Amino acid sequence: MGREVVVRTRAGLAVRGKPRYRYPMNAEVALGANRMTEANAQWNTLTRQDVALWEAYASQIIRRDPVSMTSYSPTAKNAFIGLALKFLQVNPGQEAPRVPPASDFVGDPISLTAEAIPSGIRFLATGPNSAGVLTELLAQRLKNERCRPGKQYKSLGFHAFDGAPYEAPFEPGVYALAMRFVRASTGQATDLLLLGEHDVFA
Repeated sequence: MGREVVVRTRAGLAVRGKPRYRYPMNAEVALGANRMTEANAQWNTLTRQDVALWEAYASQIIRRDPVSMTSYSPTAKNAFIGLALKFLQVNPGQEAPRVPPASDFVGDPISLTAEAIPSGIRFLATGPNSAGVLTELLAQRLKNERCRPGKQYKSLGFHAFDGAPYEAPFEPGVYALAMRFVRASTGQATDLLLLGEHDVFA
């Protein structure tokens, strides 16, 4: 009721002020918030001609709502922000491209496997990344081996495979792993590719 709520107590119903929550702001969340601020600031510098190009680009993107199953296209701003956020994650402090990508991006024709090693995960690629393409590695820590992973994967960073395996340190635990390819110059990225669950021991 307005700014007050009715709660059940041992003595019966009571009226209290609406609770206020403070969400934790760790370093990674703060970096993400800063990238969003920077992407919006860069959008505000675009000219009318730039925006027209992004409108045409966004109209070619077809997405489907998972609940209603209706198709829709993002707005020009959302199309720009989506690419700018990934671009800034790969290229901190730089200016995102002012015009849309000139071509689609389907990633690299290589695959990736992962295996647990003491205190870490070893990633092996079937070949090197193409010039200008990076592999983003992601992980999600599970409570135990019986839990199924959700949709929230945490980025471990970007790596350019050159034929050699890459070893990333992990604390002991059970992890679901994933990857995607990213074009560093535009922020374009593929969908997530899952790499399974792995047990890391000390």
